[in-house]
Amino acid sequence: MVRFKLVDAANTAGIGATFSGASEEEGYDGIHTYQVNIASAASAITVGIDGSLDGVLWTELVEHAFTGGELTATTAMFNLTGKPVTFIRGNVKTLTQNATAGAGTDIENVVAVKQSIVKAMDRSVEDTDELSITINTNPYAVTADITTTHADAAAVYAALKVAIEAVEPITVTIDGDSLTFEANVAGTPYVINTDLSNDDASSTGVMTVTDSLSVANVEAVAQVEQTLLGVDMVDGDTISVTINGNDYATTFDATDADLDSHDEVMTAFALAITTGEVITAAFDGTLTITATANVAGTAFILNTDFAVTPAVELSVTILGRVA
Repeated sequence: MVRFKLVDAANTAGIGATFSGASEEEGYDGIHTYQVNIASAASAITVGIDGSLDGVLWTELVEHAFTGGELTATTAMFNLTGKPVTFIRGNVKTLTQNATAGAGTDIENVVAVKQSIVKAMDRSVEDTDELSITINTNPYAVTADITTTHADAAAVYAALKVAIEAVEPITVTIDGDSLTFEANVAGTPYVINTDLSNDDASSTGVMTVTDSLSVANVEAVAQVEQTLLGVDMVDGDTISVTINGNDYATTFDATDADLDSHDEVMTAFALAITTGEVITAAFDGTLTITATANVAGTAFILNTDFAVTPAVELSVTILGRVA
């Protein structure tokens, strides 16, 4: 009978040391029994036992994935027969710690942009021309008349500007024979239903209007950062994050009536972030925390991602015995 330890408290996936029989004739040709022990709660553990006759080329003899019951018990045992080999080794293929914090649905911050359109006329408004435009279904028109206050192009443009700004959330800027229509509020669009034009009554002819510069409206979008835990937190686990240079961490403490359950820890953690930042952090009652900027377009910095530090680091040990 031979006893051996193929893997000793491994914290990462990988292959353990090689073990050989006392002689090539002896080897490992009996009934193999393997026990795999894990320290700390895990959500997935898979191990393999490899065999070889020359110690150079290896074949996996058996793979074992922990069942739900084995994960709860933190141990598993399995046997292997009918595969005599000279050399054996253990292989930790998968080990996933409980309550790890993964990424959820994130939304990037978007800064609002003011809609702006510059309309350039190829000539000035002349006497008897009617300059018109329809914005947000509201029509605006001013006629040039040398006998009135609208005696020239500048007066017509100024009158049109006053009429539009009295009704629309728009600022009109005059630059020679160009008019700029800019939304007063970034992210609040307007619609030009019919373009700037003139009802020509002069001898010059209908003017041509071109959009020399156009900036589309962009609505602000609130930044969202979300984390999704693998499983509930347990006593001693700590959830943490750094936002805008500020550290936030909450630890599950079975001796504290306010922090002795998964829900209480997650709720307290979310509240700390909401209190310390211009952010609303919300716990969904299961495994997710969502942090949303209070002001759309105002970003926050996630210096370090959401993370869960377990009370005990996950490790895997593989013991073996050959009869």
